[in-house]
Amino acid sequence: MLAERLRLTEPDRIVFERPPVVLTIFQVRFSNLSEITEQSYIESFKRSVQKEYPIFSPLKQTGVQFDALSGQALPLETNHWRFADEKENWAVVLAADFLALETRRYEHFEDFLSRLRFVLDALVKHIRPKVGIRLGLRYVNEIRIGTESLSSVIRQELLGPLSVSGFEEYTAQSFQDITLGFPEDQAIQIRHGLFPDGSAVPPRPKELPPTGPFYLLDFDAYRTFSGPARLKMDTDIIHNYVKEYHDDIEKLFRWSITKEFTESLGAQI
Repeated sequence: MLAERLRLTEPDRIVFERPPVVLTIFQVRFSNLSEITEQSYIESFKRSVQKEYPIFSPLKQTGVQFDALSGQALPLETNHWRFADEKENWAVVLAADFLALETRRYEHFEDFLSRLRFVLDALVKHIRPKVGIRLGLRYVNEIRIGTESLSSVIRQELLGPLSVSGFEEYTAQSFQDITLGFPEDQAIQIRHGLFPDGSAVPPRPKELPPTGPFYLLDFDAYRTFSGPARLKMDTDIIHNYVKEYHDDIEKLFRWSITKEFTESLGAQI
């Protein structure tokens, strides 16, 4: 696992009662299948997932494409397809070159894995992408600070100058983006920092964004596949990557927060 290379302490396994995660996203990118932009092509996939994800909505993505002869930029619209559960807590997005599963909250990681296997099986059976190009797992955590000092919540090595009370008092915003590179084109991106208000994640329909300062801990573990080492679009293979990346992210999250804050999150019995 990637986190082992960082020589981090193996944390006790805890299922938190009040986890600060606000969004979990899995994405796998594959060789482009332009047929996916046609609704008729994705009908069998749609039928296979509609029991779990009955809310179907087409999404338009607008971009530009340069004409090879004239050099002019031409508008380009492509279709994405979004499938959501009735509470808008889980969603699947299917596009010509990727599939994503995202959720605002789940009780146990096994729930996430079960839903992931379900949509991957549907993808492999009904869409039939040939080879994978990239896969990744991302966890976005937002820690609402309140009256607590940052040093009582976030590890000092991450805070840097913000671990000094004077800096914390007068800092309006602080952000750092770190990319850790590993063999076989694997990486973990860590985005973290203090923000004055709002959220890094758009609210659900009819929901207002949260208010007040928060500390962002955003972890994205991924692998890019190139040349002959393409990813086989096999549910078990992808499933195993996701389990490993989840463990890596869990280690990094637990390393990033203090023991005091860990205890404040509570543990399910």
